[in-house]
Amino acid sequence: GDMLMLTNMQMDFYGGTAAGFADFKFLPDGRTDYRFDLSPTNTSLRLIMADLFPHTKNLEGSISGQLVVTQANADDLLSWQGYGHAELRDGLIWAIPIFGVFSKPLDAIVPGLGASRVSDGTATYVITNGVIFSDDLVMRAPTMRLKYQGTTDFEGRVVARVEAELLRDAWLVGRLVSLALWPVTKMMVYKVSGT
Repeated sequence: GDMLMLTNMQMDFYGGTAAGFADFKFLPDGRTDYRFDLSPTNTSLRLIMADLFPHTKNLEGSISGQLVVTQANADDLLSWQGYGHAELRDGLIWAIPIFGVFSKPLDAIVPGLGASRVSDGTATYVITNGVIFSDDLVMRAPTMRLKYQGTTDFEGRVVARVEAELLRDAWLVGRLVSLALWPVTKMMVYKVSGT
């Protein structure tokens, strides 16, 4: 017929698991509208990125979250509308250009800082006309916290503001040290744009 519905899907997904549903509507003009909900758990960052962006290497960590696309058309990635959230655990993410751009400046302050493992990261986002927006993406490592807000699209264009807070989450003294380093933190605010 003109509709396909997949419900209660449970699957192995890039080293973890995922659940979700999908609806497809086959229109008389040959186009296909769809919507879906995908909730991965403990997905391997390395495995999924190898399929999405084959040139990106040296990634580690696991991703959980939810991607809800409420409206889209198969012929146009800019038709995507939706929302979701993502969580990263025990990640090595510096090979991803939007994060890796800070590796050298952070290493200049403290050697090894720009290659430290991210203990956890979280973000919520909305998707409007194929553009993903988040104002609360936070990456935490024992020696720093990176806060991002901005947009990216399916063609890889990024417009973001990033703030690095050194030693913000250090146990016991993090807030005091972070307050003392506040002038340095303000120098570590960057605007990132490009592809």
